[in-house]
Amino acid sequence: MSIKVLYIISSLRRSGPVNVLYSIVKDAMINNIEPIIVTLKPEFKRSKLNSFTDLDIEVINVGRNSSTLTKIIKIIDDRNIEVVHSHGVIPDFINCLIRKKKKNVYCISTLHNFPFEDYKFAYGRICGFLLAVIHCLIVRNLICVSCSDTIQQKFKKLHLSTISIPNGVELPDFSKVINARRKRENVFLYLGEVNRRKNVHLLIEAFKNLTQYELLIVGDGPELKSLEKQNCYKNIKFVGRTENPVSFFMKSDYYISASLSEGLPMACLEAMSYGLPVILSDISPHREIINDKVGVTFSSNDLKDLLKQIKKISSLNINSKNVYKHIEDKYSAARVSEEYGNLYDELIEN
Repeated sequence: MSIKVLYIISSLRRSGPVNVLYSIVKDAMINNIEPIIVTLKPEFKRSKLNSFTDLDIEVINVGRNSSTLTKIIKIIDDRNIEVVHSHGVIPDFINCLIRKKKKNVYCISTLHNFPFEDYKFAYGRICGFLLAVIHCLIVRNLICVSCSDTIQQKFKKLHLSTISIPNGVELPDFSKVINARRKRENVFLYLGEVNRRKNVHLLIEAFKNLTQYELLIVGDGPELKSLEKQNCYKNIKFVGRTENPVSFFMKSDYYISASLSEGLPMACLEAMSYGLPVILSDISPHREIINDKVGVTFSSNDLKDLLKQIKKISSLNINSKNVYKHIEDKYSAARVSEEYGNLYDELIEN
């Protein structure tokens, strides 16, 4: 018998949490999961909606208003939902209300970040702190899953017990990747949001001093325009957001991130699944991913050490197959879906 799971998420706009949700439901049938997705916002540009509907998964937009909870409760009753699984602050709040009304439904939240780090970058120090406190109070009423071992340990210090199911990504056909790639040893890729938390300006400072290397910055965000205006270096190229990240994995030699805070970065995992060695800031989620066979770390926010590691990595001759194998062994989407399926099974059985 399949388990009927209702997923609540703000929207299916391309982002880390949406990619995690996709990795859970892609193999839903294999893992006896019968998914329905509820969204709260309309879908605009950069939505991944079609990717979900192509899997024959029903997606219902209920809006975000005074009748939202009533609509979701009706879906739960009409479809005999057994598990409600939320992603994000507002979905977690709604899930908390569902738990109070539906005692026979298991209510789960996936924690995609550590709020006391991430929210200060997004909302400012005071507002970010208050929102982090509120979010932590909300999820104490839910069964919580951390997106990495690192996030699990950080919540443990707040006396909040969570289950760790690290993120994972779809694996490409690596034989085709190797045959198609032209290796040049001088193209570095950053893919993701361009904001304070991602610390992209440090990468730009580094490549101003290393004009023999090329930096591709793929993505957009609040700092994109100002950084573009300041850039007068031909080796630093701003591409903007893309619907086809694979093309940039194929034309790059390394993936690089100077991020100050992460959950478990999906773009980095995806780049590694295409065999790209990595240069990562030494924050704990990055240290969780990396070993000396797949890349190097540099002291967080340290330009001098970043310059040193960029020069060093090209001399290491890291084997792309080893990088791919590392992701295949530990961070595949198939493993994520299986572990969530097992979690749902355990909840129902017990």
